[in-house]
Amino acid sequence: MPDGKEIEVDANAYVSELSREVKQLKSELLSLQKQNDMDEVQDILGFVQRLDNKEMQSLTSSVSPEVLDAMRKLVDTVIKGMGADPSLMNEGIEIITEVPASTLAQLCMWQLVVGYNLREMEAREELNKRLPGR
Repeated sequence: MPDGKEIEVDANAYVSELSREVKQLKSELLSLQKQNDMDEVQDILGFVQRLDNKEMQSLTSSVSPEVLDAMRKLVDTVIKGMGADPSLMNEGIEIITEVPASTLAQLCMWQLVVGYNLREMEAREELNKRLPGR
C-alpha cells in the first residue's frame, strides 16, 4: 500500500476472482463481436430492403434479360437448397423460410458479385462487337 502498510490476501481467492472477471470480459467481448457482425449483416439487408422500385429498376435497367434470368436461377437454386420451392414464389404464393441473417447477407453478396461479373462480361461482349476488326 502507498502508506507502507501490508495487507494479507488469500492468493487462491484473488486468482479465482480474476479468473471470473476474465471470463466475464471474454463473454462481453464475444457478445459485442456478434452484435457487430449482425450490424454488418443488417447494413446490406437494410440497403436492399430500402430500395424503392425506381432504384431497383435503375440497378437492373442496363442488364440483359439473360443475365437477370441467370441471377434468378442462382437464387432459386439456393432457396431450393434451403428446402423451399421457388416455383411457388413465382406464382405469387408467399413462403416463409427461416434463415440466419448471415446466410441471407451472403446470398446478397454473391448476387452482387455474380451480377456484376455477368454484366461486365456482357458489356465486354458489346464492346467487342462495336470495335472494328473483331
